[in-house]
Amino acid sequence: NLRLEYTPNDKTKILYIPRFSANLETENSSFFGKTTDQSNPINQVENKRTGNYQDFDFFNRFIVSRKFNKPGRSLTWRSILHRGWNQDESERLATSVFYQQTGTRSEALVLNQQTSRGRQGNRWETGISYTEKIGKNGQLEMEYEIGNRTNDSDQRVYNRNQEDFGFIQELDTLLTNVYFSDYLTQENELGYQYSTEKLKFQTELQYQYAKLDNRQDFPKTF
Repeated sequence: NLRLEYTPNDKTKILYIPRFSANLETENSSFFGKTTDQSNPINQVENKRTGNYQDFDFFNRFIVSRKFNKPGRSLTWRSILHRGWNQDESERLATSVFYQQTGTRSEALVLNQQTSRGRQGNRWETGISYTEKIGKNGQLEMEYEIGNRTNDSDQRVYNRNQEDFGFIQELDTLLTNVYFSDYLTQENELGYQYSTEKLKFQTELQYQYAKLDNRQDFPKTF
């Protein structure tokens, strides 16, 4: 985290706030469970999972404000730039066994999966606001803001089936998905504030236009 503030004169202020984070994880877990009917076994399950996960986040905020000679008159520009991305790799081995009423063990069901997940997300926002003093105790504010968010995700799950000469990987289409999302917004805002020593009153009128575009490329185009 960092905060940089620069004041070139008594009417101008520049602020920059960057933030970066990195999260790295390694997983190695196992689970074993068994169900019995008093004396006879019913089923048992063993689940093992390993994984490596990387998550990064970079956020920036910019603010430039300017006061004018007339009291209550100001102009402010704000902007946000954000980027996040992660890459996950994991493996899962699950073995399930079911027993007959006689206690005879049936053939084990084995689930051997590999999962690869990648995601990139970007966001930007920028806006400008203007304030003007109205009367002795009133102030008018006008603001416009535009922003966009995109998210690109790719998750692929493979089932590893054992054959005579090793393992064969097959793509699991039910758990695999690839999609892209784009979200654009625009906002106009008009506000009024009345303030005295004993009374404070504020009202705002806001209009927003939003456009959402989601595109799925797999398992089917949608």
